[in-house]
Amino acid sequence: MAFSGAGEAVGRMELGDHLCLPYAHADERRAVLLAYVRGGLAAGHKIVYVAERDSHDVLPDCLRPVPARLEPFADAEPPRPAALDPGRALESGRLVLRTAAEIAGATGGYDPDELMGLIATEIELALVQGYRGLRLTGERPLAWPGVPEPDGAAGATPGGTGAAGGAGGAGADAAALAGQEAAERFAACERRIAEVFRATRPQAMILCQFERCRLDAVRLEELESWHRARVRADDLYDDGRLRAAPLFGPPGLALSGRLDAATRAALDRVLALLPPGAGLVCLEMSGVTACDEEGLRRAVEAGRTSGGRQRQVLLRGVSPRLAGMLRDTGLERAPGVTIEELAR
Repeated sequence: MAFSGAGEAVGRMELGDHLCLPYAHADERRAVLLAYVRGGLAAGHKIVYVAERDSHDVLPDCLRPVPARLEPFADAEPPRPAALDPGRALESGRLVLRTAAEIAGATGGYDPDELMGLIATEIELALVQGYRGLRLTGERPLAWPGVPEPDGAAGATPGGTGAAGGAGGAGADAAALAGQEAAERFAACERRIAEVFRATRPQAMILCQFERCRLDAVRLEELESWHRARVRADDLYDDGRLRAAPLFGPPGLALSGRLDAATRAALDRVLALLPPGAGLVCLEMSGVTACDEEGLRRAVEAGRTSGGRQRQVLLRGVSPRLAGMLRDTGLERAPGVTIEELAR
């Protein structure tokens, strides 16, 4: 599953936080990072973005606007003030791009103490410049052993040079050793950041990005252990009785709370947020605590768009009680509906 609704909403991050975004889908990453950057601009923070690629004046793809037809839940987003536009922030200096090679060179190849000194300098500079705090985020800058780099950059070192040699022999051994050393330096840096941020709560926050498909379960668990929490996209709706968080790949909603008469109007508003152009939508139901037949029917009928087109609906995390209701009412046989029950 690309996103389960677990974790801390990015909009609730505070100065002193060191969180991670282990994303599985480009839209998930984009939603979180745009909210992170826009939130920082609204709060008067300076944003420093560390990219793997060498570019100081080109906005990263994950912060660029896309056509509304490609943006999940585009209609749910209100118009944004120009002051919250990442492109304009880059031009004005409120958003600054650094490169992984640049950071590695300034810290002696990611020495933990040198890196903390660099972060402290960036915080001090932001405050001197009149900002209320600093927001840092970075693409995964260092290779894990055995994990292929994008665009054929396998074996890249923090300084941006590749291991010499072919796929076997001394070249492969050197690449493996470089990867192991990079992983150890990376682990030491993350642990050091976690220690400092827990102890001092500086006027900064850090959001580390990791692509899940490039990490096995053991490494992912290790990465997450160095951060206070995993971050997720902000809720689309929450009134204390019904909460809806976005899902990515396939697009959809993670529903929590009640789907009954008390939340009928809210449920209709929430379901209307489903992207109309998607041929498959997912409703994560594991957080549903109360549901009547009509609430279940409306969830099933989310497969029919306002224009009358039928699309596929995946009901995921369905409890045994809800599965029984679907069978008893015949809703499980509705066109285009697939049900995934919770593991017992």
